[in-house]
Amino acid sequence: MQRMNRLQFQCSYAKMMLLFGFVVGMLFLNIANAEKAVTVYRWQHPDGSVEFSDESRLGSEPVVVEEPMIISPKGAKKSNRGSVVEKLSYTSLSIKSPTTEATFRNQEALSIVVVGQIEPSLKRGDQLLLLLDGQIHAEPGRSTRFTLPALARGAHTLQLAVQSAEKDRVMQSDVITIYVQRNIARPKAGG
Repeated sequence: MQRMNRLQFQCSYAKMMLLFGFVVGMLFLNIANAEKAVTVYRWQHPDGSVEFSDESRLGSEPVVVEEPMIISPKGAKKSNRGSVVEKLSYTSLSIKSPTTEATFRNQEALSIVVVGQIEPSLKRGDQLLLLLDGQIHAEPGRSTRFTLPALARGAHTLQLAVQSAEKDRVMQSDVITIYVQRNIARPKAGG
């Protein structure tokens, strides 16, 4: 009987130490990453085992878990302005205007305005590029508006790209195609 109580005590002690380690770890994460919390749910089975899930269950308790620390893979380039992961954290980059397959005729084709959208905003040091027919159209900058000069007749492609301070392309938008049509002056027949 005494041997059984000792074994139960050792198992309880081990579980308590495991739980203590978990709580200390959670507190450490809470201090390190206070603004990036997520909620998971904890419940205990009749046999004493504990389970965690991202879905609530009858009898579960919410537990706030901080986002884990992100460690860059071996050999990844690091800059003095942040981690490699931080450089890849844009969620969207797109051309809002003109729309794909838009057609510009005569006078409206003399000055086409391209409007981009990026989420979240550009990070310090990053810049936007506009590529016209695969080539950089103008100097990189922080504006999401670009004005194209008068374009030759035909199809042209547009694409936005984010360039880091290290001159790496971090993200690119989808390529869109626009069309420019111009009237051609033809001599009158018989004249």
